[in-house]
Amino acid sequence: MPALDVHYRPPARFYAFLLCVAVVVPAAIANTPGEVPVGAILRAANMQGLNGPSQNLSAFHGRPLLINVWASWCGPCKSEMASLERLAWRDRDQYFAIIGISTDDDADQARALLKKTNATISHFIDRGLQMENMLGASKLPLTVLVDADGRVLEKIYGARQWDSADALRLIERAFHRPSSSVKSSRISINNLRNPDFS
Repeated sequence: MPALDVHYRPPARFYAFLLCVAVVVPAAIANTPGEVPVGAILRAANMQGLNGPSQNLSAFHGRPLLINVWASWCGPCKSEMASLERLAWRDRDQYFAIIGISTDDDADQARALLKKTNATISHFIDRGLQMENMLGASKLPLTVLVDADGRVLEKIYGARQWDSADALRLIERAFHRPSSSVKSSRISINNLRNPDFS
């Protein structure tokens, strides 16, 4: 019987294969079919209205857009809905629009939640996974920040309090708007440096 070589090492191409599998498989699993990545422009899409008229996504071009993807069965989605409403009502001259996309299979369940929460933001139902796939909603909730040209700037997974100071800074940074809290802190620093500052 031949002796076994205990010091056998697989060829280098075996390790190269394992490395490729380790890199490619998680990336393939993480993306949804047809997902538009950060930095790319969203495609036109017809959206069926839940609490208002149906619209095409391109109707929002010309103004930054916050898209919140949710479902009526998703607890974290429901917990952030009130903060999105407060954000929408925070400033009547808001420089960006806010819409919601429900991934519910049953539009009536989505409408029931919107009625229960007194939603005033425009919400749409996703048909055939079109928006869910395009936005990359592999987890919910998902909030996508889109510039005025329809370019995806940022994708934020998980619930947030969208009217909090941290969320406002995130939004203003993504939309390249100076934060009012940043401006006031600069003034405070200048006041400390220059006692004659008025």
